[in-house]
Amino acid sequence: MKEYLSSPEVLDASELYTAETIIYKSGLAEAKDNNEPIFFGRDINGVPYVTDGNHRAYDAWENGGQLMGQQISRGKFDVTKDSDFRHISQLRVV
Repeated sequence: MKEYLSSPEVLDASELYTAETIIYKSGLAEAKDNNEPIFFGRDINGVPYVTDGNHRAYDAWENGGQLMGQQISRGKFDVTKDSDFRHISQLRVV
């Protein structure tokens, strides 16, 4: 069971980063019907990064919206400068 560091909160999808590089179209179709919160962390500057829920986050970004998220971690790094992270818009859909 995940330990929550915050109450569920509304996130702006345009501010999200991720460590993933690809997502699948089939997962995007399922994400449209899934209203569960994503799980995310915050880096040293408070920037949110997705830990679980990339399909839902990408769908929200693509539609210019917001989504619910539950914080489960805090990183000791800067996702905007870490080469292992990219903006959610840079996910490749295959």
